[in-house]
Amino acid sequence: MKKLIFIILLLACTAKAQVYSINPSFDSLKANALAMLNSSASGNVTTAKVNFIVNMSIGEICDAFPALEKVDTLIVNRSVDGHALNSDFLRIKSVFRIDRFGDLSNQQKIWTPINYVPYDSLATIFNTPKKNADDLGDTQDLLTSYIWNRKLYFQPLNYKPTSDPDSFVVFYYARDVQLVAGTDSTKIAPEYMEELMALIEIGIGDLGKQVRKQ
Repeated sequence: MKKLIFIILLLACTAKAQVYSINPSFDSLKANALAMLNSSASGNVTTAKVNFIVNMSIGEICDAFPALEKVDTLIVNRSVDGHALNSDFLRIKSVFRIDRFGDLSNQQKIWTPINYVPYDSLATIFNTPKKNADDLGDTQDLLTSYIWNRKLYFQPLNYKPTSDPDSFVVFYYARDVQLVAGTDSTKIAPEYMEELMALIEIGIGDLGKQVRKQ
């Protein structure tokens, strides 16, 4: 568990060290877009509408690109079929099971990659009753996962009892939280900031055109 915590902290520190060419704060995103459009938040181009366009654009970037990477941990046991992922989950990247290596002290841990497939491909892989049957306690049995309704499922059914659950690490792409305060900052990766600014400018520009037609 210490190794897991260290890795997660390392990922978090790395994210904080990212260098942005464009300031990711809410106020800066709005000010930059308005300046490039030679416009202002006035009249029908209200601050509320600009705020909506910025947040909508951030969501669209997260939907279209692997712009926000996150890590989740799940405790899995046989009593539950589907295991809920974080509310900001968009797409899966990879899944690992935390295994014990079997050393004398039983402390060394390894991450075993778990095969992830689209749910509609399961029938191709698990095409016989034998392949769908699991053996309680067989650590090699739980090797395929899939996503449905923001939950992680396993095939065959997860085998560990409630008294001895498994731990899984899930790497996934997320949707950023809504920016509210001016000092809030988007967490999308720096390499997608230009795409974000382009979307914001298009949205505000279209709003300005609508206002001028009125």
